[in-house]
Amino acid sequence: MLRGRITSFQGIAALSALAVVASFAASGRSAVLSPGYSSPAWAPSGKRIAVVVERSDRAGQRALYLVDPDGSEMTRVSPYMPGLDWPTWSPDSKKLAFSSYDGHEGADPSIYVVDTDGSNLHAIGTGFYPDWSPGGRQIASNNSTLEDASGDIFVMNTNGTRRRDVARYRSQTTYKMPIWSPDGQRLAFVADREPDSPAAFPRHLVYIQRFDGKVRLLSHAQVYEPDWSPDGRRIAFTFLRAGQAGLPTAEVRVLDLRSQTTSPLHAGRHPRWSADGRRIVFASGSLLEPDFSSQIYVMNADGSDVRRIVPR
Repeated sequence: MLRGRITSFQGIAALSALAVVASFAASGRSAVLSPGYSSPAWAPSGKRIAVVVERSDRAGQRALYLVDPDGSEMTRVSPYMPGLDWPTWSPDSKKLAFSSYDGHEGADPSIYVVDTDGSNLHAIGTGFYPDWSPGGRQIASNNSTLEDASGDIFVMNTNGTRRRDVARYRSQTTYKMPIWSPDGQRLAFVADREPDSPAAFPRHLVYIQRFDGKVRLLSHAQVYEPDWSPDGRRIAFTFLRAGQAGLPTAEVRVLDLRSQTTSPLHAGRHPRWSADGRRIVFASGSLLEPDFSSQIYVMNADGSDVRRIVPR
């Protein structure tokens, strides 16, 4: 049974968290038929992969599952929550952070933390696109809200304290999807145009050095959903291009930071490295939501030996 210890930053988040915890405890952890799978994240231990599962009978309701790298032993560790997404592991592989809406109309997204056995689910602050620092003491995220599409990057302690802006958006530019370098010295993130910008897919990658406030260019590559390799030399990312009827299609690519060259690997999105840097887990499917045809795959870092792990 889930042990619900809630530490909330505001009353309504606490009530929402209590409601989803109670629902989780009452409903058990059985899977649903024909769900959609997305946003995989490989544990630093290499033993488990976190996967977001969306119910086919309740659009937008998603839960966090853990699965072995071969697709076996799939277990649920969170309740179904509205818009749950973007899981990230603590360095010791004992906790996960993710974003979700607070379960009421017009709510801003919040960052939640949960133990891998499903206990101690609690909200630590508003935001989304969380990424856990290599040292385990901080979480980086966006602070955008539903009312404001312009995003800053902020960092806070894992209990939600000492929340501070480390990169403020500029005119016609918004920052999103922060990722820590393996040594914890740099924080990279996607620089994107405002929604009303006429440019198509203008995303590029920038970074700050130890929160000095100066945003520097890391790559001109059109990067979406980035993830830094364990050796710090490469970044896996989703590359977007206009497909049929103008709808975006997604492809997993790897950027070599030294040569600034990119290598296409496979159709898909949301790539995440294994701890040894030899494999990449990613999701199939389009960028449209909901997408109940999406599946989870694992491949070698050069794009070979592609294997579906979820569903088996």
